[in-house]
Amino acid sequence: YSVLKAKYTMPAHRLNDVPIALYFATHFYFSTYHTFSNMMLRMIQTSFQDGWNRKILYWASILCFSYFTAFMETLTISSFPYY
Repeated sequence: YSVLKAKYTMPAHRLNDVPIALYFATHFYFSTYHTFSNMMLRMIQTSFQDGWNRKILYWASILCFSYFTAFMETLTISSFPYY
């Protein structure tokens, strides 16, 4: 945020120059990420036998889900007019 010199131009009440409503949006995003990643990793832990294949699948799913999450967050906020 500060490295890219990003600024929010929407009219709003601010805390540390960030609109207060965006704190709630951030909470929603991170709660959603945590819920889906937890469901996915628990499914891998309980559905597959312990071994190297499960470990590789576990770490590969973390890597893929991380990139998917970053891409989808960028895509969903890309059309927001106040950036």
